[in-house]
Amino acid sequence: MTKIYIVRHAEAEGNIYRRSHGWYDAYLTETGLRQVDNLARRMKGIHLDAIYSSDLRRTMMTAEAPRRASGLPVIPEPGLRELQMGDWENYTWGNCMREDYDLAASFAQNEAWRAPGAESVRDLIERTTAAARRLAERHEGGTICLVSHSVAIRAMLTGLGIYRDIGECGIVPNASLSLIECEDGAFRPVFIGSNEHNASVPQHSAHPMGGGVERPTLWFRAARRDESGVAAELWGEAWSSVYGNLRMFDPGFAELRVGMMIEDDPDAVRLAFCGDELAGGLILDRFADERGVMHIALFMLREKFRGYGLAVQLVGEALTCARLAGKDTLRLRVAKKNRHAIELYEKNGFSTAYKNSGDLVMKRRVLPADVLK
Repeated sequence: MTKIYIVRHAEAEGNIYRRSHGWYDAYLTETGLRQVDNLARRMKGIHLDAIYSSDLRRTMMTAEAPRRASGLPVIPEPGLRELQMGDWENYTWGNCMREDYDLAASFAQNEAWRAPGAESVRDLIERTTAAARRLAERHEGGTICLVSHSVAIRAMLTGLGIYRDIGECGIVPNASLSLIECEDGAFRPVFIGSNEHNASVPQHSAHPMGGGVERPTLWFRAARRDESGVAAELWGEAWSSVYGNLRMFDPGFAELRVGMMIEDDPDAVRLAFCGDELAGGLILDRFADERGVMHIALFMLREKFRGYGLAVQLVGEALTCARLAGKDTLRLRVAKKNRHAIELYEKNGFSTAYKNSGDLVMKRRVLPADVLK
């Protein structure tokens, strides 16, 4: 009898930013790191002979849990990687739905499913199943741990005959633990997706339809030069929302400045949409007086779209833009009295660098990430 423990990576950037991360090599969130701690305690005392992990960063970080619990090294295994998403790597799910709604809405629900330029679910089933069988044979009669990803785990369980098709297998939670057994080449489940060790930690899904109407998804595009007035209006709305008036806000100057920024950098102004409606936007300045810094001059959601947890998707878009620009720090200013915004920024990795009159200047480190080949 060979025992195979299967771990899905803890909460990662793609989950909370609602972005399509296959081979995009992003990071765990602070919540994800807490989930790893909980999983390590859950796995303490489980005997393992080997630990194998997808070589993507979010799985290797999660593999710290079985490593801490057992003291064994983690062996990278590319065969356990997530579904490669091709042209959709690091797209928001909102952008994916905008490009092909039916394809995004049926994400990984059948073997023929394939994003543009990507591998198919059938390819994934064959890859993950081959890896699982090879590793099980290598440790026949022993106990191993495989650290992988949501769709990859569903594909593996389908290929091993535990489910008839991938659509039958539900979403496996972040940092969950599964156990299957193999005897005489046949695999059977003991438990799948056990996650009571993280009962007190919120769970997020990056699936395009996750949350439905209660959790809509944004899509983004760069503002055109003739839309500088639109961005300036958003800026004015944000100013009025915080200060209660526009006495110190100059709409003409704001439009001129925005236009100059767009001319200097076509991606400096990002408009956020929910469906066909303008939901908010970002104005990003490659802050010249502080090397490696991208300054968020505007971070706003219109009032209609507040209260749905959408603001975190703006953080994800700003982080992506900073990475593409080669910046290592995101910076912003926020009014001291805007406690709601300060709490949002703190929850998403920003901390106060210093105080400036009635504002706080907050910064967040930007770690590099790219698509693995």
